[in-house]
Amino acid sequence: MVQKRKLNNSKYTVERVLGSGRFSQTLLAYHTAGDRKDERLVIKTLRMFDENSTRKSSEEIKKLNDKLHREATKLSKCDHPHVVQLIDEEFTERDSFGNELVCLPLEYICALSLDKLDKRVLPEKEALRYIRQIGEALIAVHKKGLVHLDIKPDKEWQLSERIDRKP
Repeated sequence: MVQKRKLNNSKYTVERVLGSGRFSQTLLAYHTAGDRKDERLVIKTLRMFDENSTRKSSEEIKKLNDKLHREATKLSKCDHPHVVQLIDEEFTERDSFGNELVCLPLEYICALSLDKLDKRVLPEKEALRYIRQIGEALIAVHKKGLVHLDIKPDKEWQLSERIDRKP
């Protein structure tokens, strides 16, 4: 559980961890001031420990920070209605060990994932609409040099939440 930690000079407050991947974690946060006060966002940053609870080395942190920076650069050029957008400049934060971590502020989309749909067989037309939207989003990110390695129906904070439920 993440405490209500302030990030980016108190611009954002972290509510909780939404998920963790192999090298990064995704945090649910909200704006703490200005015209966007209380608006939610997602912050993607490095995961400091691997699956064995071993802390990453300085070299590994630098390498992964570079990877996140490249991802932010490519994502900022990807304009598609079914791809989560970078909403602000990337920033860095120091963790409790003094390591500088790259943080990517991303738009938050109300949680909807395919596995939360009714446990029924989808009509072909509806299933094809979802498949088309996901496929178009993947094509858009691939054209910008990004590869999404974790497309699953239960990933509320991934591309699946961008699915348009309207016909």
